[in-house]
Amino acid sequence: MFKNFFRKRRLRKDRSNISTGFIPMQKIHSAAVVIDASGPGYDECLGKVRKFFGRHGVSLSVLFIDFRKFSSKVKMVTERECTVTRKDLNWFGRPCLKKAAIVTGKPVDLFICLADNDSYCIEYLSKSAKSRFKIGRKSFAGDPFDLIVEAPVLPGEGTDSCAAPTGVEGEIFDTISDILGKIK
Repeated sequence: MFKNFFRKRRLRKDRSNISTGFIPMQKIHSAAVVIDASGPGYDECLGKVRKFFGRHGVSLSVLFIDFRKFSSKVKMVTERECTVTRKDLNWFGRPCLKKAAIVTGKPVDLFICLADNDSYCIEYLSKSAKSRFKIGRKSFAGDPFDLIVEAPVLPGEGTDSCAAPTGVEGEIFDTISDILGKIK
């Protein structure tokens, strides 16, 4: 309850006031993407993201999220400067402003959150991103996203299954890139 007061207060202060909506790919010149680096298919997804936006001549900023507990067996797989870890969160869950600025610091045409996480960190990044078109995987109060893309349900997988298929972020980005190509 105490944390929620400060969370709401910080979101009111940092929330983007840019009106959002669908934008055709031809009008997108800059993009910011949040990728969960704790999953097994993050590197494949990153390759797809860079290839797609490079092919379209779009300036790209990428922020990684990795909330795993690191040890001698679990190592960080991305660059420290562009990865939000558990240590980068303040006491109520907001990422440090230096790292958050990678996706929230400057206005961009497109913001994509590929992280399948409903933590306050993801909510903060999604709501404070200064973007004209926002795409995500989870819905939050206040509907920060213009488009929500859900993971495909595999045959025989129940709705209460917690395990995501390997490489699902890459598949979701493939779906997003198809949708972006169809917006006129």
